[in-house]
Amino acid sequence: MTNTAVPKETLVAMLSEIYSQLEELENEIETSFSKLEDQLKTEEANKRFRAEQRLAMLEQKVFAKKEASEYLDCHHVPLKLELGY
Repeated sequence: MTNTAVPKETLVAMLSEIYSQLEELENEIETSFSKLEDQLKTEEANKRFRAEQRLAMLEQKVFAKKEASEYLDCHHVPLKLELGY
């Protein structure tokens, strides 16, 4: 009976070691995914910020052109042409 007890204890020890290694791996994967998620969120925020800046610049340009156009429309002086003989 002692012959079968030793392999069981060895097997239990091996399974315990495998379980421990799997827990370590799980922690490493979780940490890795958390870091990756943070990195992706940061990149997305930066892209969104740059897009907002470009949109604001375009809006300013459109507004400036619109103001210029309105100014020209309000201050438009028609030319008076006379026919001379």
